[in-house]
Amino acid sequence: MEGREGMLVDGVTESGAKNEVSVKAESYYSRIGQITEPWIYDATNVRLREVSLGYSLPKSLLSKTVLNSVKFSLVARNLWMIYSKTDGFDPEAGYTTSNAQGIEFGSMPTLRSIGFNLNVTF
Repeated sequence: MEGREGMLVDGVTESGAKNEVSVKAESYYSRIGQITEPWIYDATNVRLREVSLGYSLPKSLLSKTVLNSVKFSLVARNLWMIYSKTDGFDPEAGYTTSNAQGIEFGSMPTLRSIGFNLNVTF
C-alpha cells in the first residue's frame, strides 16, 4: 500500500525549505487527525422554521351552541432551508450536549412536520 513504509509529504518545513523528510503513513494520519481547523464550518443559516395558518369561526355561528369559540389551525415546521453556509448537513442536527456541542457525526436529517390543530372552548 502506498505510503505504508514511508511517504514524502508535499510542503515546506518551519524554515521555509521544501520538505525532504519521509514519514510513515501511521504517523502522518495520526497527527493530521488531531488538527480540527480544516473541519470547522460556519453554522450560519436562515430557514423558515414555522408557519401557522388559523381561522376562528365567527361568534354569530356559535351563538346558538354551547361553544364559546372554535379555531382551526394548520401548523407546519421546518419547511425550508433558505440559506446555509454548511454544505451537506443541517447545523442544528449535530450533537448539542456536554462537550460534544456542534459535532456532526452521521446525524439523521431534521424532520418536516405538518399538523392540524383544533381549539374549542365551552
